[in-house]
Amino acid sequence: MGDDRPRSGHQPEVLIPGVERATDALHSIDSTRRKHARPGPRDDGCRAAQAPGTGTGLDIELELTARFVGAFIGNLIVGGLLVALGPRYATDKIREINDDPGAAFVWGLLVSIGVPLLLVLFAITIIGLVVTIPGLIVLAVVGLVGQAVSVVWVGDAITGGGDRIGGKAALVGALALAVPAAIPVLGNLITWLVGVFGTGVVGRGLYESWRD
Repeated sequence: MGDDRPRSGHQPEVLIPGVERATDALHSIDSTRRKHARPGPRDDGCRAAQAPGTGTGLDIELELTARFVGAFIGNLIVGGLLVALGPRYATDKIREINDDPGAAFVWGLLVSIGVPLLLVLFAITIIGLVVTIPGLIVLAVVGLVGQAVSVVWVGDAITGGGDRIGGKAALVGALALAVPAAIPVLGNLITWLVGVFGTGVVGRGLYESWRD
């Protein structure tokens, strides 16, 4: 008689038709659910993190607004302090710019670019550091005062000018310069070029006082 028992290591598969159809149905339902499922908040966050440079329009508006407000407040503070503490000085410097804007601009370039480069060359030697550090501090003060002069100068030009410089010129100038300052890169260049005029007359006045 032959041995009808299954050989060792080989088990025949037992297929139950009802169970097999149920399993196929469950797989079909699961596939359909995954296909039509909407991504959750976590998925959206992951996709947003994987897509750099896709800032929304709201983010851009907030950035421009922040730059505008920051520039306006900063210019208003320096311009307001200038007309409050030294109205006569502000008036004299604005007249110097109006009388010879070309000279004011050239002096501004010398003070803003030429002098810092010269101080850097001095800084190579140990003795030069004694001159460089105080020189950079003086340049920072000159640049700050020059920016204040430029703010008031722009405001005075817009308001039509007058014999006396007041807070109105500082307010209007701060508002006017805050507009280009809100523009990235290009705005910084425009505000720097405007500030060169004020830095020029302040630096020239300091140089003439030192020479005398």
